[in-house]
Amino acid sequence: MKEINTEVKQLFQMNGSVGRVFFKKFQQEYELPDGLNKTHVKTIMMLNILGSVPMSTLSKMTLLEKGSFTPVANKLVKEEYIIKEQSEKDKRIYNLVLTKKGKKFAEDLGTAHMAYVEGIISQFDEDEKEEYFQAIRTINRITAKLMDDDCCAELNK
Repeated sequence: MKEINTEVKQLFQMNGSVGRVFFKKFQQEYELPDGLNKTHVKTIMMLNILGSVPMSTLSKMTLLEKGSFTPVANKLVKEEYIIKEQSEKDKRIYNLVLTKKGKKFAEDLGTAHMAYVEGIISQFDEDEKEEYFQAIRTINRITAKLMDDDCCAELNK
């Protein structure tokens, strides 16, 4: 049982260290627009990657209950980063879509974040880069098999 505890500890350590190195420090350096928080930004960036997505899917991806995610979506609509579009197939479903303002913000943030990540990765030699990214691909591929729903399936393609 001790071995499993060590492995679980390593999962937490990896989650924290990757988050600190690639995201937390960047968030501290990048000034967000007034009124937006990390959840708003995460939502915008996911929409930039995925395109039109149902609110329920984004609530799962941001680890929020639907009722807690609704104010996030409403704030982004009010600030004109996204629009809500009623599904043609099921009128109960609303898809979220980036506006021009949302796309511009996502592109600017993505460009700044990529430069930040490239600065960090430049410390690796070519073999270390390949080893690091191969390990990430392997972890993502195998972890995708463990997921019991498909809310994040699009990100693993």
